[in-house]
Amino acid sequence: MRFTFTKKINAYNNVRMINMFIFAFLGTVGFSLIGVIFSIFGSKINPKIIKFLKGFTFGSISALLLVGILKESIENFEKINENFSILITFAIIAVVVGLFYLVHYIFDKKHHDHRDDYDCDSHDFHLHENKSLFATSILFLVSISLHNIPEGLALGSAFIGDELHGILLSLVVFGLHNFVIGYTICDSLIKAKIKKRNAIILTLVSSVAAYGAAIGGYFVGNIDIYFEAIFLCLSAGAMLYIILKELLPDIIKNYDMNVAISLTFGLILTVLILTLHIH
Repeated sequence: MRFTFTKKINAYNNVRMINMFIFAFLGTVGFSLIGVIFSIFGSKINPKIIKFLKGFTFGSISALLLVGILKESIENFEKINENFSILITFAIIAVVVGLFYLVHYIFDKKHHDHRDDYDCDSHDFHLHENKSLFATSILFLVSISLHNIPEGLALGSAFIGDELHGILLSLVVFGLHNFVIGYTICDSLIKAKIKKRNAIILTLVSSVAAYGAAIGGYFVGNIDIYFEAIFLCLSAGAMLYIILKELLPDIIKNYDMNVAISLTFGLILTVLILTLHIH
């Protein structure tokens, strides 16, 4: 009986791991590829659609963070230390957000000047006449890959707890987000006179960084209960960083009724899915 129960647990973990590999790939590389295809073969996407997707992503990731991942992070630390679970959770999240900001600040400070070659917030690429195409492309690739690491860690770590959180994050949140990013990056690289083949490679390689981080986050987080609790907090911190650094500035900058509707829709839909899943 005990052996059968153990086999069921192992079977469940194997299925969850396979789902992580599949859905994390779709949410990172897969949707980026769809964006690349649209940028090369499709007509120019209406800016209103881009704004709607960004607003939906912001609402959805905010709901998933507050109703799902954050709650799960606190519950995991309650198993370790019930009295200080909330304090420990928020402390780790604050450290994670601070570390991501510090790493990107150091990189941006070292490699950027007042004549930026690309805009990290919009993921747009601009070629500067004083820098070689190869050097600028590599710098762009490293920077975007660096920005994708928090996303990947959040994604892989989300699968450690409730599998639905990982699937939602893969398809509903980061999938749409990476579609927009894949389209924007590839489109701007082509406009910068980079060959289509190289533009595709640069765009997809940067998304592979997120997929690699997702795999690493999942396996390290599954070592034991302490790593699981810490990596769920890391997922929450990474999501909060993405909200504050990438999504919120763009929402504020381009806020209108279209964004408000899409944001609300993303928020309500995600809360509804999570609520139905709980019941």
